[in-house]
Amino acid sequence: TLVSDGERIGGTRISVHQRRTGNDGEGEWIELTRAEHTDGITFILPQGDYLARASLDQATVEIPVQVKAAETQAFELPLNAGEVHLQAVLQGYREPLLDAGFRLRPKTGPDEAAVGAGTLQNEQGEARCIVPAGRYLAGAQAGAAATDIEIEVEAGTSQSHIIGLEAGRVTLRMASDEKTAPYPDSWFAVYRAEQDANGQELRRRVFNSGYHTEAAVILPAGRYFAVARNHRFRGERVFTLDAGEVTDLTIPGVPRAVDNRTATVQSVR
Repeated sequence: TLVSDGERIGGTRISVHQRRTGNDGEGEWIELTRAEHTDGITFILPQGDYLARASLDQATVEIPVQVKAAETQAFELPLNAGEVHLQAVLQGYREPLLDAGFRLRPKTGPDEAAVGAGTLQNEQGEARCIVPAGRYLAGAQAGAAATDIEIEVEAGTSQSHIIGLEAGRVTLRMASDEKTAPYPDSWFAVYRAEQDANGQELRRRVFNSGYHTEAAVILPAGRYFAVARNHRFRGERVFTLDAGEVTDLTIPGVPRAVDNRTATVQSVR
């Protein structure tokens, strides 16, 4: 169960352990039997003292169990945990992103850094996880955009959160103009326009991939510099992307034999 006297929860791993003492006098808990993906199980065990353990996602509970001969006993294993559902969107309440990644990190105090890490699987635009009660940083990432929110999980509850990345999606292509077919086998790089401490413009690379006819990338809202090239053509274009925007961007390509300029890009890694 998630909490004492709560409803059974499926998908739990339940195991029974017994303490064994070696020749050196040191003892350790040895797993005797277990059941996977269940909400309850019956074990027949010799009389003695045992440790029962239940775990589901990031929550685990252990309780001591004393088995008596000729008796049937029932034990509850409360995880003291809650259920969290996460979705990521570009902005606001748009359609959830199917290619987003999620993480949950325990936060030990209001002003302390997050510790530990848990990576969650995105299934049809949503991640679900059982975690012990406490405060967490719930994060989502898609492309070059990432956002964390702080949440409070109470035992026995289920909660859902939509994480807005304040980002847009741009599909890059290189062609002679917007009406012609894009050039195949192109390599794309995107640099974010930033300023250093002296107010000088810097370009930090946030995307670098090939060989594609088109390349789609999610980027935080901002101003960018895109470069595309293949063995015959090369092109550059400055663009601005707004939060929630979904757009196509054609990078004008010129023959490399004609454009012999060397572009110098200052980047921060």
